[in-house]
Amino acid sequence: MPNDPLVGLTVEQALGVCGAAFEDTLPIDEPPGKLRGLRVDCRDGDEVRRLVLAFDYDIDLFSETRDWPREIVLARRVTAVRDASSTGSSHS
Repeated sequence: MPNDPLVGLTVEQALGVCGAAFEDTLPIDEPPGKLRGLRVDCRDGDEVRRLVLAFDYDIDLFSETRDWPREIVLARRVTAVRDASSTGSSHS
């Protein structure tokens, strides 16, 4: 969604705003191994929005085993936020 207040925050800050834990997110990696975002349930009062927090990809976000270092992911800046129903593949 354009002008979303989560854009520009770090992933860690955005998760704090959403009231979500890193452990409760689902990685979005397309193609597999290239982490490009996280699916998160973002709470706003009684409402919960299932969102994808997207961030720019670089080589630090590649993992053959699809296991990304938490500190690297949490430090990424959110570049876009979209409704999770419009995502491609995700890690399950």
